[in-house]
Amino acid sequence: MQTIALIEDNEAIREAVSAYLRIDDFNVVQFNSCSGVTDYFRNNEIDLAVIDITLPDGDGFMLVKEIRSFSNLPIIFLTSRASESDRILGFELGGDDY
Repeated sequence: MQTIALIEDNEAIREAVSAYLRIDDFNVVQFNSCSGVTDYFRNNEIDLAVIDITLPDGDGFMLVKEIRSFSNLPIIFLTSRASESDRILGFELGGDDY
């Protein structure tokens, strides 16, 4: 079973996305902030990360930059921030989709 890490501070969104992923037999690990994410990723096998940009203790852009320093796992940004500059930055930092 593949594992997807979902980093999203909005509980309703996090629970809805997780429910849909579990229907398709994915194991979902949830985080509501940046805290602990990189330590978890370093010590566990993750197949995909879905990351919000606006988080209570940091931002998803910097989180992706940190993850990219040790991993090439696929990363998708899931966010309401839709400006072209945000999309470009997301891809430049190593996101695979936005």
